[in-house]
Amino acid sequence: MLIPWIVAIVWTASINSLMMAGLLVPGAIWQLFEFNRKPVPCSWKVITAGMHSSWLLAAILTDSPYITVGLLLQLGALKFMSLRFRSEMDKNKVMIGNYEQQTNLLHELRQQRHDLQKYTAVLQHTENIDTYKNEIRDRYTEIDDLLRGESNVGAGVLFSYHDQARDKGISLDYHIQQAVSGLPLSDYELVSFISNMLTNALEAAEEYQTKTKKQAEIVFHSRKQTGFWIITCKNHTMPLENETIERIYTKRAHTTKGGSHEGIGTQQIMRIVKKHHGVLDFIAAENNFTLKIKIPDMQNGG
Repeated sequence: MLIPWIVAIVWTASINSLMMAGLLVPGAIWQLFEFNRKPVPCSWKVITAGMHSSWLLAAILTDSPYITVGLLLQLGALKFMSLRFRSEMDKNKVMIGNYEQQTNLLHELRQQRHDLQKYTAVLQHTENIDTYKNEIRDRYTEIDDLLRGESNVGAGVLFSYHDQARDKGISLDYHIQQAVSGLPLSDYELVSFISNMLTNALEAAEEYQTKTKKQAEIVFHSRKQTGFWIITCKNHTMPLENETIERIYTKRAHTTKGGSHEGIGTQQIMRIVKKHHGVLDFIAAENNFTLKIKIPDMQNGG
């Protein structure tokens, strides 16, 4: 990939076109860094190398070093295409994850339908029938509350995190006055928005539960009021450092999980909120973190 750049730099320098050589050097360095940092499809590399060589050949044959500026222009176009490509890859990843969530939900529903026949038979022979009936009611009420009024996408993502919380022994309580599927977001945005919010809450709650040995709780609210969607998520957490609080939900956000990983989830939430002209606020008080988001109900002209 760098051969056309090296040849172009050496050639422009040899004919005393130092300005062009100076422009090509940072271009070569940037391309090397970009391709190593975020790999692109092999076919892109082949096509890029071929087009770079064509620009270089045209410059040499016409003895016009300024034609090598085409390498820089092509590099800019490649950057634009790679951003679009990675954006689509991110969307596909989110939707694939949601497909798996919906598949798990469908499996659970089929399992419950199968089990219902067994429960009916057991009821006929159970001495403490009231207790058993209450257990069955509680189990089916949980899944019914998640499905009521939700689209497949909304039900899938809510059920997935309900399941994860149950496996971790964390109390996740949904108060869905208005189905989250009604939010004025695309399916991709809805999955990303809810997933990142609940992932952050689960991670913080799990850490709290592990370190304090106390029951961790998450409460998620969804409602509409005077033309606004109001989404609130409150969870237990270990106390956050002041630096973390100052950076959270900004481009400088970092994960609290350690390492150099960026806080991509919080940035994605903020990006979606801003895109839809919403407002985000949060309160971090000792062992509680509350995230509150207001988004205009644009679908209904609110």
